[in-house]
Amino acid sequence: MASARSNEGAVIINPDTADRVGHRVPVEEIDHPTVLEALRVWDEQRGDRNFPSKAAMTPRRMKTFLRNIVLIAAIGERPDYEYRIFGDAAVVAFGQNCTGMRIDALNRLQPGYGEVMGRLFDFVRRSGSPVFVRGTLMRALNSADEQQAVFLPLGSDEAVDHILYVGGYKRVSRDP
Repeated sequence: MASARSNEGAVIINPDTADRVGHRVPVEEIDHPTVLEALRVWDEQRGDRNFPSKAAMTPRRMKTFLRNIVLIAAIGERPDYEYRIFGDAAVVAFGQNCTGMRIDALNRLQPGYGEVMGRLFDFVRRSGSPVFVRGTLMRALNSADEQQAVFLPLGSDEAVDHILYVGGYKRVSRDP
């Protein structure tokens, strides 16, 4: 994501690059230990329900991956979404802390980014199922992070009211 003043060091996510940044994959393609631990905790907390509540996913339960989370709140019946928490590892990976930003603010940072994320968040809310992604976050001309991540639904009474993103990152280099 880009700063309003500069794109330097930021990850560019728009409709043309969204698939490279994070395309949907089956869980079997995820092997990053941080993401797998998040899925284990989420599954443990949901028990026999479709998904756990936000209250069940406490900082104590998420301590091994807390730096890697982004908590997204669904706001309103025709939801807007707001980034409520942006963990330190996510800030580094995406080049900016987006806490407090909503879909329209994401579009101002990078045209189309808000729509891409909004469609993904809508899917997680409707399906009530985790969505796994893999991709590459370009940080500079010859520097990138491989991203593996999961978007996990949270809520109660069969309605998703929050989405928990947990990303695992591995530094990779591109040949000049």
